[in-house]
Amino acid sequence: MTDDPIPADVRDFILAHIDSVAQLEALLLLHKYPDQDWDVPRVANRLYVGEEIAADVLGRLDADGFLAGDKNVYRYNPQG
Repeated sequence: MTDDPIPADVRDFILAHIDSVAQLEALLLLHKYPDQDWDVPRVANRLYVGEEIAADVLGRLDADGFLAGDKNVYRYNPQG
């Protein structure tokens, strides 16, 4: 038995898909409200980050298949 409190599959997911705390917070936020539309200014405001960071975070999550939408409005919608 290991003393690691983080399960191996969770650790692997984070290492493969999460580059920053802001990215993890954005994924959790959109996951919590899957029926809401999210744009860059709204995410930036909720995460207390600049719009450039929010745009980068949403872009990466979208590219990784966690979001649906266009380049202006996103929703949580994992593709696999």
